[in-house]
Amino acid sequence: MTLGPGALPAVARLFEEAAVPYAVIGAHAVNAWVEPHITADIDVTAQPDAAAMARLQRVLTAAGWSVTRKPGDRQPSGPDFVRFVSEDAVMTLEVQVAKTDLQRDVIRRAVVAEDAGCGSRRPRI
Repeated sequence: MTLGPGALPAVARLFEEAAVPYAVIGAHAVNAWVEPHITADIDVTAQPDAAAMARLQRVLTAAGWSVTRKPGDRQPSGPDFVRFVSEDAVMTLEVQVAKTDLQRDVIRRAVVAEDAGCGSRRPRI
């Protein structure tokens, strides 16, 4: 996957395909509400249980992403985040696993933002 306007919509579709509740965070979320700035990665907070995380990893792997980091994977609550890198090593996708009430609230309050033709879930500010 290359950097460009199609990257975020493609990632959003993969989360929808995996049926994992999520919200885009970081610079892409900010770009939905203010004058956009350039960012080289995609940050997402997601609320997967163990089965949903496995499903998300299968969907992303099938789309050419690979796991490069997964700290806390052996914790009873699962990993704290999972870092994926695109097949061409151009894009990084950081999936923060929602474990706190605040993180879960970010997902619950997310709305679909239609910027540049991309419908992805972003927190309201």
